[in-house]
This record gives sequence, C-alpha cells and structure tokens, in this order.
Amino acid sequence: MKRSTPAILLLLLVGAAGSAEAQRQRDYRLELSFSNPGARSLALGGAFVAVADDATAAYANPAGLSNLSRPEISVEGRSWKYTHVYTTGGHVFGPVTNVGIDTAQGLVQGEDSDTAAGASFLSFVYPIKQWSFALYRHELANFEANVETHGVFFNAYDLAVAPNELFFRFRPSRTHAEVDIVNYGLSGAWKINDRLSAGLGVSYYDFSLDVQSRRYGLTNVLNGNPGAFFGPPDFSDSNQVNLLEESGDDTDVGLNAGVLWKVTDNWSLGAVYRQSAEFDTTLTLTPSTSQTSTDPFMIPEVYGFGTAFKPTQQVTVSVDLNHINWSDTFDEGAKVRIDDVDEIHFGLEYILLTKVPVSLRAGAWYDPDHQASYRGLPDGTNVERAQSIRFPRGEDDWHYAGGLGFVIGEDVQLDAAFDLSDRIDTFSLSSVYRF
Repeated sequence: MKRSTPAILLLLLVGAAGSAEAQRQRDYRLELSFSNPGARSLALGGAFVAVADDATAAYANPAGLSNLSRPEISVEGRSWKYTHVYTTGGHVFGPVTNVGIDTAQGLVQGEDSDTAAGASFLSFVYPIKQWSFALYRHELANFEANVETHGVFFNAYDLAVAPNELFFRFRPSRTHAEVDIVNYGLSGAWKINDRLSAGLGVSYYDFSLDVQSRRYGLTNVLNGNPGAFFGPPDFSDSNQVNLLEESGDDTDVGLNAGVLWKVTDNWSLGAVYRQSAEFDTTLTLTPSTSQTSTDPFMIPEVYGFGTAFKPTQQVTVSVDLNHINWSDTFDEGAKVRIDDVDEIHFGLEYILLTKVPVSLRAGAWYDPDHQASYRGLPDGTNVERAQSIRFPRGEDDWHYAGGLGFVIGEDVQLDAAFDLSDRIDTFSLSSVYRF
C-alpha cells in the first residue's frame, strides 16, 4: 500500500440518525434479563416454563397459575453486580507509532463493575375453582454503568479529504448510564381439564433511561502530552467538547400467553410467548449545533419452550429453550445488527425429606451474545472501519446457578439463590405466604 505523510483527523461518533442505529450507539453494554423471576427459578438456571408451580408463573408461564389451590403472596429481592467490558484504546488497521500512548497493537479492553438492588418481584395470586388470577410487579431491568474510554487509534481513508491513508482517533469519553424497566402485570389461567391449562397476561411496562456521555478534545499537536493527539486524555471540564444525552420516560403494553400440558403424572410440557415492547428515547447533543432526534428503544419478543420430568417425588429435572427475536427490532440489511439468539436452561431440584423439608437446587444456562456488532469486512473508509471498531462481536457466556428452599408448615416458603457469570452476578431472596 502506498503511504504518504499522514494528515491528522479527529473522528467523533455522536450517534446515528437512523432509529435502528441509535439504540446501538453506546459505549456500554446493556444487560437485559429474559430469565424468569423468583429465587427458585433462578437456582434452577431459569428452567421454569414447564414447572411453573408458584406465583412467579404469572410472568414465567401464566398457565402455571392453575397449579395453585390457595391464595398466596410472593416477594423477591435481588441484587446484581454488572461487569462491563468495553473497548478503551489500542491501534488497529495500521501499525502503532510508539508516540505517547499509541503503543498497543490491537484493541485494548477496559473493565468496570457496578451494582444494583431492588424488590424484583411482588405478586398476589387468587384461585377460584377452575380459574386463577394474579397481580404482579416485575423488575425487568435495573442497570447502571460507568465507562471511560481513552480513544482508539486507527488508519483509514477519507476520500472527501484526501485519497491517502490518514490517522484517526476516537475522542476520549466518560459515560454514565441508568436503565430501569418495570413490568406491572395482570395474569389469569384456566384449567381446561386435569392435564391441560392455558394462561394469558397483560403487561404494562414503565421505562426510564438516563445516559450522559461526555466527549473530550484532542489537539493537533503531535506529541504525548495530555490532550494532544497522541497523548493521554484530558478529562478536565474546560476540555469537554460536547455532551450527548439519551433520555427516555415512556410506557407500553404487551401480552404474555402460555400453555401447560401434564402429559403424565411425572412429565409436563410448557410454552410461553411474550410480546415485544417499544419506548421512545431522545438523543440531544450540546452545544446545540446538532439536531435532537427521537428514536425507539426495543424489548424483543420472546418464545419459550420447556419440559420438566420427575423420576421420583423428590427429584425434578427441567429444561427450557428461549428464542429471543432480535431481528425484528432492527432495519434489515444493516451492517450493525443483532441476530436472533437461543438460550438453553437446565435445572435440577432434590428435596430432602427432613422434619422441615429442604430443597437443594442447581442449574446452568447458555447466554449467547445479545449485543449489536458489525458484520462482514469493512472497506478502507473511516466510517466503516470506525463502525467495526465501535461494535465488535461479543462473547457468549455460561451462567451457573444454585440455591435452596425451605417449606415451614403449609403456609410459608423461603428460598435463596445465586446466578454467576462473567458479565453479571445475581443474588436472590424470596418468600411465599399461603393463606
């Protein structure tokens, strides 16, 4: 490749104009959970669609509410630890210059941890003959992230400026993000006969988003001083170039439907469908020389299938398969997109028949990458190479879960659980009171 003395261009990505791009133009990885609520379900690796025999069935599979013969109140609290891995620096599509901080070949990853906690599930279930009804509140997302990037170096061509290869660098940035999604639901189940039940629920989603991303300046001075093109970032207030704010406060309504078939006394099959939801968000760049745009934030639709088998009265084995339909939430043909993914969940429960019965539980599940990424090979232009850097392919993950539960008398149930993975650790305590 013919080279000339590189010109210096500073490249700033502030978010795309298209609605599909806006949800993806983020410096942080958003973690949404499509697993079922409840400490028992969490300990079983989320494999609960065909079990669905407590109040969390209102969300997991509303048909399972037909398993309940007495009114009950359920409360769950969860805490989450998020580990954010993101691209913070490095040099790609060209060799390092060894000037200032431009010394690392390839992308350099940063890592940050944030925690959150809350009342993740509340419900009231009331059965009436062949029917059961439930009111519930479920926290679908309680997320916080703090990300600091130092600016990736890369070589590319900007044909509008010159036909020769140029140096580019992302502006350093600091981003703080908070996302909350709460689902208020009403579910009902009809016990068609002793083997078959059907359920339907209506979900009212309350969505809140607050993101502030501050971009900092780089001078065209070619040395390693702070704030210079090859230097470490200058995060002082006086060096802030702009502020990109993404905010949202919206609601939507969706349906949740399920069926439960007890094929035999010790084998059951279940299926559930959850409708997608869409919320408006606003992107604002200050100084106000750039336009403000409104774009959707999407929760994809979910199809779940499960089976549960009891080889003995003390043992339950369950398996779920969840299909997350991401493709409908993005424009077809986009080079930055999310594929549909399939999660598989495994659970095992063993009941110790002591004076106070104790349930021991374990589970695992496969969590494929849900993040938008650049597909294909970028051309030599700065725009496509920048997209490929900004949206690398993520990694799939395995979660490992466990927990235990106690039944005190016939009225009280207490459960505790954990779910551990590279990206997120979840801990849960829940209780059920039957009357």
